[in-house]
Amino acid sequence: MDKIRLSKNIVLDCLSSALIIDNNAQNIVPLDNLEFQVLKYLVEHKEVVVTKDELLALWPSRVVMDHSLARVMSILRKKLGDSSKNPTFIKTLNRQGYLYIGLNSAVTDTQIASEKIKRSIPILPIIFAVSLLLLLSTIWYFSSDSRPNEQFIYQTEIIVDPDTQKQDLSINQSGSHLAYSARTLGQEYWFLRVKSLRTNSVIDHKIDDVNTFHPIWLDDNTLVFQHKSENECLIKEISLLPTGQLSDVSNITSCNRNSASQTMAALTNSSVLVAEVSPLNGRSLIHLLDIASGKKSVIEQSENDDSEIYFLQTSPDRKHLVTLSTANWFSTTIKLYDIDDFKNEIWRKEIKNILYTVALTNEKLTYINEYGGVSVSYFNSNQVESLNAIFTSKVYSPMAHENNIFLLEGLYASTNLTLVNFLTNKVKDISHFNGANMTLPKQVNNKKFLFVSNQSGKNQLWLASIDSGEAKQLTVLDRSYNISSYDVDGLLNRIAMTTQFGVLVLNKENNGQYKVLTSIPDAQDPVIYEGLLFYTKIRSDGTDIYQYDLLTQVEQLYIKDGYKLVQDAGYFYYIKYFQPGIWRVSINDKNHFFETPLESLTLEQWYIKNGELYLLNESQMIKYNLEQQTLQSFENTQCSEPEVWRTNSCINIQDAPRANRIIKISKKRLPKGK
Repeated sequence: MDKIRLSKNIVLDCLSSALIIDNNAQNIVPLDNLEFQVLKYLVEHKEVVVTKDELLALWPSRVVMDHSLARVMSILRKKLGDSSKNPTFIKTLNRQGYLYIGLNSAVTDTQIASEKIKRSIPILPIIFAVSLLLLLSTIWYFSSDSRPNEQFIYQTEIIVDPDTQKQDLSINQSGSHLAYSARTLGQEYWFLRVKSLRTNSVIDHKIDDVNTFHPIWLDDNTLVFQHKSENECLIKEISLLPTGQLSDVSNITSCNRNSASQTMAALTNSSVLVAEVSPLNGRSLIHLLDIASGKKSVIEQSENDDSEIYFLQTSPDRKHLVTLSTANWFSTTIKLYDIDDFKNEIWRKEIKNILYTVALTNEKLTYINEYGGVSVSYFNSNQVESLNAIFTSKVYSPMAHENNIFLLEGLYASTNLTLVNFLTNKVKDISHFNGANMTLPKQVNNKKFLFVSNQSGKNQLWLASIDSGEAKQLTVLDRSYNISSYDVDGLLNRIAMTTQFGVLVLNKENNGQYKVLTSIPDAQDPVIYEGLLFYTKIRSDGTDIYQYDLLTQVEQLYIKDGYKLVQDAGYFYYIKYFQPGIWRVSINDKNHFFETPLESLTLEQWYIKNGELYLLNESQMIKYNLEQQTLQSFENTQCSEPEVWRTNSCINIQDAPRANRIIKISKKRLPKGK
């Protein structure tokens, strides 16, 4: 339908993505792409509860912010003249989703013209009503802290430091200098770097064979940091002199070098908080360290909290402390404390993502959300907003100062993918992705291949051309999945991937986007074959291979004690724990199987294509014909994987060191009317 009637006086024009008000074609309210897509989807599913995940699947961008749906709903309601409390069009069902309750009928231009509303309401009541509304709006605006109608822009600036890898950002109180751990490309050890944001100059503190971590500013000029060598860990102090140089280093105290939790936060100008794991019971303890004396004292904490604290930060006014901890490395617990009471948390948030740092100001927390973007939580009001900024690579380590947020963007290495002919040892470059992180490449045909990359902020599946090296993002997953293996059908209509939550199955929709079809917990290493899904499940004493019908969603045991299934030319190949060789089973006849005679070779690095077995053993590639039982070996192949893409060619993945970037994002209020 080109035009859909939503109410007596509102029509949705699908051709122009706009609302026609009062049946007047000249009185239109434009909708942006997301607003139009969300409204159209709701209207098409009238009287059906639509979940948040269904609507998020409509997002075309590479980064979906966790507040974007609420923002779009709020804008839609305003443009429709709707209310969340007394809805006419969109009804919110708590913990369920959204329900469209308006009209949904096709309408023509002729009908719209004939139904044009002609009003004859006296002007004085209108003037009175408008004046009253303006008065109430003005009172509400100046009494409200949220001000949802305000428009903001986020300006992005690159802090130039092109030749180092960076981590552990910290900013001084005036915002004039950054301090961070840096490492020159190709070098092993981290050093302390102080960078002026006004002049862009840098000052380094380096000691050979010593790593410098966790610099924090006590005030505008004084830094405390950790030195870790092979044999010791020391907490040290250094100052930024008026001459623009760094002072000599002074020792404060020792630290627990073997501690997994080793993070610090400034408490006062003369003391810091240090988190260390107790060598007695493995519990994370927060210590108060006096800078002058070097003495540590344990701060009393809740006895019920046994989770390991791996990050600390205090607010600029030194009234709050935030900690990060995790129980399973698939999620992060953010806890906020009053600085005078570490026994009772005053605010908590669970994030289904691994966070290494957050940025704490006096009233809000900034963190990387599940979608690879940046969210801001106001812990006094539980209000959440997101930065409407698009990143070209993974972002992490947020740090806040006034209205500015500093981030690190990018990875420590870019990936180069090559084909190596193991007959001639000639190498052909088949990837041209500047700064991309590429893992798990898989050939689709002689022209295209797939790979997993987090260059869009989180792990996604990409499709690339072998000849041109051009790539496009195939999936738009709504969270940061850790993809460890995957399989696709021949037409790329279905994708199955191993994630930290089990096997995720995606189905290609008519619009070309992929939607989650099902999720199978505790499964891994999927194989798709003729509408069936095969995967491995781990038992306490071994593994089994299961078969899952994607149509009926029925699971059944397929192979007992097997794992690592490979399909080739009508056969499934797999290996067994504690039994040598590779096993083969006919897909149509499970009783037909045999054990290969290659028992002495390492079978973890193996691949089968067109009836030939390829094994990578140290620097040797072995090619074995399973039917003819003939063997060839090739020395110094440079192959990093045994997977064969073209005749006698394997893949090789090379990582090149790469500098990450410091990004400054400034939030600015737009003038009214912009």
